[in-house]
Amino acid sequence: MSKKIILVYFIFLIIFSLSIYFFVFYHKKNNFSPQNLQSIIFTPSSWRTKYLSPCDAIIVGEPDSSNWVKITFHCPNGVKNSTFVITALKQRSWKNIINEYARIIGFSSSEVFDNKQWTCYSDRKTPLDTLTDWDKNVQTNESIDCLSQKYNFQYLKQYYGL
Repeated sequence: MSKKIILVYFIFLIIFSLSIYFFVFYHKKNNFSPQNLQSIIFTPSSWRTKYLSPCDAIIVGEPDSSNWVKITFHCPNGVKNSTFVITALKQRSWKNIINEYARIIGFSSSEVFDNKQWTCYSDRKTPLDTLTDWDKNVQTNESIDCLSQKYNFQYLKQYYGL
């Protein structure tokens, strides 16, 4: 190849690279906002599977960190165990953890808090009845067991052999 052709390709490559750089810079400057980012992160996708109950899905996996809690829903059709990492949560209360879990799975957290369809126990012994119980700070590696209306505390003790 001659030097002239190489020079033309080089100039074309520089012009093309600069145009991409300025397009991306302009697009980011005019179209990015923290509100849009929050909307992208927290708005559920319209294509994802929507669950109506915590009995329909679980979060699976073993977390690498030690900042996790175990969430167990005792449903009429079986027990649903999930391990949930709480590193990203700003306020680590049971209420916030259940709200975030409900957001991820796709069911309404009012099912647990307002409609009282579930009776929940912290560490398999302490009932979470009042608002102050739900707002307590959660330590890592704790567990919460939520029982459907079909079950009671005696069932929980029998299930875990307490």
